[in-house]
Order: sequence, then structure tokens, then C-alpha cells
Amino acid sequence: MGGYLDSGGSGNAPQNGGEGGLLLSPTNGWVDGASNAPAIQGALFADADSTSIKSLRSNFTGGRACIQGTAAKVDMASTPCATRMFTPPAQDCYDQYWGAEVALNLNQPVPGGEALPFDAGALVGFAFEISGDIVPGPSSLRFQVRGPDGKFCNYPAKKLRNGPNTVLFSELAINCWNNGLQTAESAKSGLIRIEWWVVTNSSAITPYDLCVSNIRALRN
Repeated sequence: MGGYLDSGGSGNAPQNGGEGGLLLSPTNGWVDGASNAPAIQGALFADADSTSIKSLRSNFTGGRACIQGTAAKVDMASTPCATRMFTPPAQDCYDQYWGAEVALNLNQPVPGGEALPFDAGALVGFAFEISGDIVPGPSSLRFQVRGPDGKFCNYPAKKLRNGPNTVLFSELAINCWNNGLQTAESAKSGLIRIEWWVVTNSSAITPYDLCVSNIRALRN
């Protein structure tokens, strides 16, 4: 693979954890609950905001989830932001231009069906590998979970890297960019899905070409 967007230096060494945990084995964008001990089942899919989705390309063949494209710049001068007429369910400019993601539903009974809450009480987090020709640097790439109390993402000090990563629920927080105090530990009894999020900013577009693989659930 080619290089990736990061700050360079020795801090780019992969984090430990990619080899531990209970392997989730997607097949062409679907994880079968019978194939893993936590009984996680659901679609592995790509999504993006209404602007970024125009460039989004995805490939979910085999066991990897790959996306390519450009996450839009948060355009404060755009018509939606100037008129505050955002594309539902967006409520502000950063919701309007939120970026792109790979996501995995954790409790989806059938393909195309509703994603239901999953009790992750027996888990402490997830491990996974990120690879690709353009993996955004840590400030532009986050791991996130959705629960009954909203979205929880990794603190700025917990950086995602090209290679193996481990993220614990205790390292995910509401308003993670502001070091929010409520962590995903409070929500793990009803998680809806996990997400790998290419984050936008108000200065420039964010190109990406990355794959997520070797996804593992980590037990207590």
C-alpha cells in the first residue's frame, strides 16, 4: 500500500491489540451472529453526508470493508449554513457536512431490517486493523459507537493509526473532541452500531482510501 496522511515520526507505530479478542468474520458486508461468540450480527456498510456521498466508493467483498472518496469541507458560506436550512436530520453545519464512514450494525435480525440495541455488557471494546493508500491522520479519523444516549468517539489522546488498533469503551466519550466526561461504559448495554468515521473540518476537504479488517470484540 502507499503512504498515508499523518504527522510522521515514531508516533505512527501500530498500537497493540489487533491479534486479541473474538473475531467477527464479515462476508460481503454481513456478519452472521452464529459465526462469533458475542452473537454480533448485522450489516457492514458505508455512509456519508449529502455532499461527501457524491464521491464515496465502497468495496465490501470478502472480509474487508473498504471506502474511497473525499469528505467535504465544512462550508460555512454554503446555502444550508447561511440559511440554516439543513438536510434532515442535520441541525448545524457540522451535521450537514459530517464526513464519511464504515459502520457495523451489532444486532440486526435480517439484512435490510431495523438495527436493534445490542447488550455489550460482556465486552470492554473492539480491536481492528486499518490499512490503505490514504488513511487520514488521527485528527481526521475516529472510532465511534452509537447508543441510547447518543454517539461516543475516541478522545483526542487516543489516536487511530494505520495498522492494528484497540479502543476500549472507557476511551470513548460524548463530545470526545472536548474531552467529555460521560464514556461509552454508560451506554454499552444498548449499543446500536460501531463506526469508523472520516471527520470533516472547515479548512479543507479530506481525501481517504482505506479499509477496515480483522474486527474483534474484546471481552472482560
